[in-house]
Amino acid sequence: MTWQGRYINLDRASERRARVEEQIAAQGLAHRYRRFAAVDGCTLERTSPCSAPEVGIFRSHRDVLAEVVAGGLPTHVIEDDVLLCDLTAPAIERTIAAGALDRFDIVFLETYVPMQARAIRDWRALLARCTRGRWPIESVEQVGLFDLGERYYFGATSYLVGPRGAGVLLGLADAEWARAGGPTCPFDDLIQRAARARRLRVGCLMPFVTAIDLRTGPHSSAGRTREDPAMAQVQRLLRHSFYARRDLDGDVIPSLEALLAGARARPADPALAVDLRVLEFLHRTR
Repeated sequence: MTWQGRYINLDRASERRARVEEQIAAQGLAHRYRRFAAVDGCTLERTSPCSAPEVGIFRSHRDVLAEVVAGGLPTHVIEDDVLLCDLTAPAIERTIAAGALDRFDIVFLETYVPMQARAIRDWRALLARCTRGRWPIESVEQVGLFDLGERYYFGATSYLVGPRGAGVLLGLADAEWARAGGPTCPFDDLIQRAARARRLRVGCLMPFVTAIDLRTGPHSSAGRTREDPAMAQVQRLLRHSFYARRDLDGDVIPSLEALLAGARARPADPALAVDLRVLEFLHRTR
């Protein structure tokens, strides 16, 4: 089946480039994927309220979408902190063959999961429904597709688009850029707004067939400074728990235990209390 991949990577992020190329080669996909040089937001003239890294990320995704429209091929777009697995390519091919890119404008291969106990229960019920309660995942037939819709919050680490859907997204991105000489919101916020306004049809695979690499994800080459490092890592760990090739005992649980120990040792902080309860819930119900 004809499809291609593009990985977005800043010129200065050579270690990330080596890491993602190593994964692509390990999965036998070097013929599918090509590097897309990310736009450095610091080099752009802008009047946007967004930070330079956010503008660069927005422009990079916008330019990849323009290439997809021009090239006419379904494309797996990834950022350079992605984690691929043996199910990634088969799931992409199955998704395309099933006509999902006619039903959806964009299909995520992984996404943000809200850090709320009720939301985690709902997502776990969704996981059980898609996999029919079976684990581990033995084949791509256990990967389901669902309408993400208003469940989408943020994240554009890994998604599949066809030329038609890329055209829809490109139109939204260009209209947003034109408003203020640059975006007034990050790229994934644009997707969220459009999905909630029903201007964009958003699907997602479950379980996730890619993940954020827990080794490189915490060290953003985009220069994001507003994240609390510990809570950002909790978010990544929670997302990883829905990954088809997750390693809870090897990656997630030890990291959670370390984060919990640090959180419990801090002075009482109302802002931290909710996150601590989520950590305890995830740890207790793994």
